[in-house]
Amino acid sequence: MRKLCFVLRCCKRLAAVLALAFFLLTPAASWACSTIVIGRDASATGNIVFGRTEDLNPYNAKRFEVYPAGTFKKGYEWEDLYGFRYVFSHDSYKFTGVPDMQVNGGGRYDAHGVNEFGVAVTATNTTPMSDGASKADPTAEAGLREAVLTTIVLAESKTVTEAITLIGDLVESKGSAESFAFIVASQSEAWIVEVISGHRWVASKVPDDAFAVIANDMVTVSVDLSDGKRFRGSADFQKFAEENDFAEYNSDGTLNIAGSYGKINGDGNTYRRWRGYGLFAPSLEIEVKISSDITPYSLFAGPDKPIEVTEVMSFQRDRYEKTKYDLSLSAQTFDNEGKERELAQPRPIGTAGQIETHIYEMVRGYPASVGARFWMAMAQSEHSVYLPYYGAITDTHPYYKKEAAKYETYQDDSAFWIFQNLASKARSDREKYGKPIKDYWLAYERKLFNEQAQIEGDLLREYQSDPNAAAKYITDYTIAKSQAVIDKAIEISDALDKHIAERPGDLFVVPSDETAESGGCSAGAGAMAILMAALAAAAVRRRRD
Repeated sequence: MRKLCFVLRCCKRLAAVLALAFFLLTPAASWACSTIVIGRDASATGNIVFGRTEDLNPYNAKRFEVYPAGTFKKGYEWEDLYGFRYVFSHDSYKFTGVPDMQVNGGGRYDAHGVNEFGVAVTATNTTPMSDGASKADPTAEAGLREAVLTTIVLAESKTVTEAITLIGDLVESKGSAESFAFIVASQSEAWIVEVISGHRWVASKVPDDAFAVIANDMVTVSVDLSDGKRFRGSADFQKFAEENDFAEYNSDGTLNIAGSYGKINGDGNTYRRWRGYGLFAPSLEIEVKISSDITPYSLFAGPDKPIEVTEVMSFQRDRYEKTKYDLSLSAQTFDNEGKERELAQPRPIGTAGQIETHIYEMVRGYPASVGARFWMAMAQSEHSVYLPYYGAITDTHPYYKKEAAKYETYQDDSAFWIFQNLASKARSDREKYGKPIKDYWLAYERKLFNEQAQIEGDLLREYQSDPNAAAKYITDYTIAKSQAVIDKAIEISDALDKHIAERPGDLFVVPSDETAESGGCSAGAGAMAILMAALAAAAVRRRRD
């Protein structure tokens, strides 16, 4: 019996490796991250919301972990793989991170996270510079890289202001190795920060009543540094562009920052931004604008109605459904550059290059260490599941912490590879295999949304009496949920293997169980109404106490 079990395990491992083989032979696909940030009055829950799809290629494996306070000691000099050096000013704060699986020393890329003071970051959207900016203010080979930004900000910053000041000072003093945009937020404010050249940057506060969509082109049209409550940046960004003859202007005579410092990276970015504004502000009737112009859309827009977190999940999975570009049923194919063949233009937000996706909600009124509720899906979100996490967690499931010498090598005890394995099979026939799997995970998410009211109520009660007990409670909860979905993903994957072998032309049926929600309210307004009622009740209890 032991020999039989061993053989079965080996067969399953071989099947998983073969299913992923075409990924391992596919060149990298990059320049596809899509970010959305929503002001608190523009969101359905009255909280600041932001999220990003981390897109690179299907085999850049990720992990998820918690860095305890003091991971980096005061005075420790961190040198990344390219020569950038940073000395920590104090013992680091506790924070979460989502680094690459590969164990490569200073090359870690934490991608996004939140620290014990409720400061949250997602980094980044890589952007190209104009020829004029590149020549006049070139990037620094050993300068700040987006790969280290999240780690430094969350380890060092108690406030959003501290975070912006820290990065601005580093860019101006040490230079940046690349141009990029990132989001930094707390319960009270969110900012879009753009590094626009080797030593210059700008930052814009997100209006409470607006949202913005960012792809991989520079998006800041103008800033007014005299209004320090709304804008920040390098003092000489306009003078520098004018003196070096690459200044472009807006109709009101102000410097067009993106038009001066940036350039179009690809029409795919324009499509993704158009799709975001079309989904959340359709009344604007924005058309696809493909031209040589920089930033064809305004940065901020007011949504037609408050935006639900579940709608952001749909945005991150979007493949232009119900438009003339609909790619919802297209099969998985690649060209020589690692792009899906039929998606050269337009490239969807829900691309096969997603390696994880995340959404942060900065819950007002919560203790700072609990105040960031974030949802994350490993691998491509289209056929994965969003699980809820909180800033208070102290650990993650072992399968989410898997390290490897090479991140592109399949690991059967890695959450990333388990979900990527399943997604790769689902994408081979989105109609017969992918849709049933997607529907199952959507039902699972509805159940999670419906139970968060009770979970968060219990969490707050625990926190009032013992913050450490609260941290243990929510850590245990999130690890248990991780285990449940890992087990289910493996079960679905094995069942799909059997189905493909026996009935490849038939519609796949996900093995039934009681985990998927049946009936009841939707994952949108209904679930969030339940959750907000619980939060309000918890707030009343706190006032009474």
